[in-house]
Amino acid sequence: MEFFKNLLNEYITCIDVLIEVEDRKLECISKNNIAILGDIMKEEQALSLKLRGLDIKRDKWQKESCYDSLTFKQIIEKLPSNNADFYKLYEILNSKLKQLDSGILSSKKLIEVHLHNVGDALSSINVKTQQSYNSNGKPRKSAFSSNTHTRV
Repeated sequence: MEFFKNLLNEYITCIDVLIEVEDRKLECISKNNIAILGDIMKEEQALSLKLRGLDIKRDKWQKESCYDSLTFKQIIEKLPSNNADFYKLYEILNSKLKQLDSGILSSKKLIEVHLHNVGDALSSINVKTQQSYNSNGKPRKSAFSSNTHTRV
């Protein structure tokens, strides 16, 4: 059971780091600091790979311990020993995951606001220039081009 306890602690540590990264990402988004955002997203990808490694480790342990397809909570309920420490770790992990989800949602909302602002700015530019663009991003020819004067 020591392996399971260590695994829960590793998840908690990794999620803690992800929360810190998500907080920095949110700050960069709010300040429009795109240069640093790329580096932060690389960190986030590395942590995602670390989490994937923990998932693989967990899957292997669960199969070896005959706990396949059980959730952490279900495993804790089946443990023969004192479960209090495991429940505490489970609650900490659960709380951290909710905190991470909240941070991710905040980042997504802020990105949507920025995209909306960019869209508004582009629309404003298009209205001022009377220029529209096709699906390839190339300017469309205006129906009222200066070369289409006709005499009546």
